[in-house]
Amino acid sequence: FGYNFEINSSTALLVANDKSATSDLLSINDVSNVEHKLFLNPSLSHYVGQNGTWINIINYAKKRDYQLVAKATSGTGGNNVFKIHSANELEKAVHKLFSKNRSLCLSPLYSIKNEYRIVVLEEKAELVYKKQIPHIVGNGKNTILELLLEKFKDSEVSNAMIDFATQFDTSVILPQNEKLLLNWQHNLGKGAKPELIETEHLKNKLANLAKKATQAIQINFASVDIIETNDNQ
Repeated sequence: FGYNFEINSSTALLVANDKSATSDLLSINDVSNVEHKLFLNPSLSHYVGQNGTWINIINYAKKRDYQLVAKATSGTGGNNVFKIHSANELEKAVHKLFSKNRSLCLSPLYSIKNEYRIVVLEEKAELVYKKQIPHIVGNGKNTILELLLEKFKDSEVSNAMIDFATQFDTSVILPQNEKLLLNWQHNLGKGAKPELIETEHLKNKLANLAKKATQAIQINFASVDIIETNDNQ
């Protein structure tokens, strides 16, 4: 039954499975969050209104200079998530999402330094970890391809490595100690690895924010994802 547990109310589960509803409730309760703006499929014309959906999507995108993330309103694991940098990329993403979903969400695109997950049970953080994106580190001698082959030996060749290799010049020698991320998503299902947080100050800071989030949507058992951006937000 997926992520459904008797300890949570059906209402809390419905909210938690809706990115826009969660974002709205967190904002109303003054809990910092990544905005997820809801846009309904044009097929739901009775609810969309006379101006339609597209003009509202464009206006939202223009305000953020087309630096966006588009995703399905529900869903997990980083599936049906698209990074947007242009009007063309936005149009393609919207078309794909609306072809399978009744709605979508748009969010500002942040430069993420770290992403954490906090498992909360009845307002207590039981587990706190950081999601480490797969990466390689240069030695000033080997090419990116050589470093990739060394890291993903035998059956460990991943989709992240294949996707990366088709988009970049893998013949380049990576400088000494330079880290190269092999994905932009922090999902464990996309290859990220959990790293337990041991620093008490950081654990407490993350736990407090996660507690506020669970209180806002009145959920008793949940995993709360928190991002730290490169501008220290």
